[in-house]
Amino acid sequence: MARDPYLIVNRYAAKMRGRHLGDAFSGQHTTMVTNYATYIGEMCAVIEATKQLLNAQGVAISQYPFYLVYSREIFRLTKSFGGLTLLRNRDVVQKKWKDWGLDERLLKSIDRDIFGLPETPRP
Repeated sequence: MARDPYLIVNRYAAKMRGRHLGDAFSGQHTTMVTNYATYIGEMCAVIEATKQLLNAQGVAISQYPFYLVYSREIFRLTKSFGGLTLLRNRDVVQKKWKDWGLDERLLKSIDRDIFGLPETPRP
């Protein structure tokens, strides 16, 4: 996410003020923008941390977009799930990206270093 988070949030805030929404959202506008700003702030921090990790590992810049999408997917999972459910869903996403040619060691490093996720316990 190369854009400034403030620009992203301001565009969202302007979009949510449109007449096309009517009165349905007018009372919730401030809460919606605040929640979105929090989400985007966290997402941008994850993206920057991922870029730093990839840079430290010497990953070719042409490969960055794939790892960044992986980080976004894991970020969304952490917002929706927890515990073993999160870890199992993470494993599915990790397998998908590994099968598409990404380095499993880097994927696990993103999970561990950025999200603090452990390995999935095996029964």
